[in-house]
Amino acid sequence: MGNTTLEHPMKYLHTSNATEMIGLSMHGFDEQCAGEYKCDRFNATCRLPACQSVDNGDQTYRIVHVVRNPLEMLISGFLYHREAGASLVAQGSEMWLMKDKSHLLPKPMAEKFKGVPYYKVLQELSLIDGIRAEFLVNGAQIFQAARNYRDSKNRSGVVNIHFEDFERDFQGTMSNVFESLRLTEKAPLQKLLEVARAFDIHSIPKEGLAKKVNIHVTKGKFDKSLIRKLIFDDQELRTLLDTLAGEMGYRSAFPDGFES
Repeated sequence: MGNTTLEHPMKYLHTSNATEMIGLSMHGFDEQCAGEYKCDRFNATCRLPACQSVDNGDQTYRIVHVVRNPLEMLISGFLYHREAGASLVAQGSEMWLMKDKSHLLPKPMAEKFKGVPYYKVLQELSLIDGIRAEFLVNGAQIFQAARNYRDSKNRSGVVNIHFEDFERDFQGTMSNVFESLRLTEKAPLQKLLEVARAFDIHSIPKEGLAKKVNIHVTKGKFDKSLIRKLIFDDQELRTLLDTLAGEMGYRSAFPDGFES
């Protein structure tokens, strides 16, 4: 993609009244949703019924908002869509991967891949061009997470959690979650942590880990450190991801001491 500028709405990070509609929901939740609500607390169209109550000052509902390092989100999404695209489509899942997304790509690339299913485009491109294409097609999800994190900081009834904290300090992170949800008013914290411990990968014996943990379809197929280096060397992507990471409470998108 050479020096092509990444066309993406950075303005949403810096506009307090951004109007892009987004959905705060897990996959599949919106299919069962009766309607949507403009949630001022998140500056978003929110599909979670709890948002309306929290926005109106009702403390009955509590929200835990989990975000992931944008660099890892981008890499994970790219590899998943590239490697699992064919099998997902065959299963009738993620059918959007069959769609032509060339209108979101720079002109030379758009002309070359017009009418080609998106997952096949990723398979044809080099790693760095594929990463850039993934950012252009699906990067809005990262912007959404950053906006939600920014807009929900210091809000009563809402707590932001970094996904990586579950691996770094599972017990401490779950304690934060339980206390934020006020579950400690109904049961002792230690009891709650005992129940949660079954989901801490550090507490599961190695011989039983494969049975309890989903193995990512791309595991072992790519050197992620190489991909991180490719992104780091791309000044535009590096700046965008570092800016987004800062909005989400990370010191940087890249690991400590990471250098080109």
